[in-house]
Amino acid sequence: MNALPPEKRHPVDAAAAEKKPLDPNQAEYEKGKEFLKSNELAQAANAFHNARLGFEERGDEKGVANASDKLGDVCLARQDFAMAISHFENAYGICDKAADDVSLISLHQKIAKARRGLHEYEAAVAIYLDLLDSFQRFKNPAQAVETLETLAETYLEMGKRDTAAEALRAAAGIHQSFRHALQAQQFLTRAEAVARGA
Repeated sequence: MNALPPEKRHPVDAAAAEKKPLDPNQAEYEKGKEFLKSNELAQAANAFHNARLGFEERGDEKGVANASDKLGDVCLARQDFAMAISHFENAYGICDKAADDVSLISLHQKIAKARRGLHEYEAAVAIYLDLLDSFQRFKNPAQAVETLETLAETYLEMGKRDTAAEALRAAAGIHQSFRHALQAQQFLTRAEAVARGA
């Protein structure tokens, strides 16, 4: 004998019932994300390109920005750095107009990475310094430390050991201000090794 009333025997998933099917552009975008995740770059590029065209036709700037960002990610993975920058800058313009600060930071980081790939180190350093200023202004020490580490790597690629060591010492200083003695010492040790050329 079944003790549950009939309406409880086969509950309907309300969330699934209310979930709208994805529009074709969003579905294409989601396919692209799956292709990118599985490193199927040609299929990902095609899906994101189609999605972007659809978003453009519909006047969906957010969709265009998202698809452009993902096209940039595909280009980064292919090491087509110039094309990656083009896509990221397209997304950046839209996000800047929308005052989407979180997306702008992410895009800035990706553009800097692509600039490094093109050996445009001065441009990359300028972006990282802008990011560092933002993170310090908004009191985001974790992102500031991460940016200082990336700056140190960039300075090393430029052959500027002393400047790289300074960046690592600055990261140590941030950790010291939060009484993270172990992490601070690790950065100081790395700075010494970089300065010595080890």
